[in-house]
Amino acid sequence: MHVEHSQPAQMMCSQMMAGQVAEMKATSQALATNLAQMKATLPLINNVNERSRWQSNIAMWQAMADHFRHMAEHAEHMQATGMACGTMMGHSMEEKPATSAKPQ
Repeated sequence: MHVEHSQPAQMMCSQMMAGQVAEMKATSQALATNLAQMKATLPLINNVNERSRWQSNIAMWQAMADHFRHMAEHAEHMQATGMACGTMMGHSMEEKPATSAKPQ
């Protein structure tokens, strides 16, 4: 059975998703900027142990930045296709049948 969502609820959800997507994109850009600064600092480090530590940190933050960028792109796609409202986090636009099983 299909459940109709009210126009105000859909609009509120769309606005909320737009805000979340914008926030994710801004955070992704901030991560990329900070990562670029770390990479620019790396050639200035002469101590081998310190350089190795920085390279490890850069690799870790690169993975995080890539993942966050991917998540932001996915959220933006979900919003653009109208799939975000009512389908995220396991919720569905369709009504689920109620279960009557109770613990004994």
